[in-house]
Amino acid sequence: MKFIVIKIGGSTLSDMHPSIINNIKHLRSNNIYPIIVHGGGPFINEALSNQQIEPHFVNGLRVTDKATMTITKHTLIADVNT
Repeated sequence: MKFIVIKIGGSTLSDMHPSIINNIKHLRSNNIYPIIVHGGGPFINEALSNQQIEPHFVNGLRVTDKATMTITKHTLIADVNT
């Protein structure tokens, strides 16, 4: 068996283009098993905003302090992965 890991950003998930689905179907029809890893950035940002915490990024990468990590874990485990 062959596997491929595909990371799809959270913003992409909210507006999934049909070609992405078609490409995943094509992989599967060729006996390649896609493993989809999603991003949760938009969900994390919303949860932070609800707590009046401004997300902090450096060079496009999220900087996660202790409070942000707590909210991130809760958001990804309890909300996004359900």
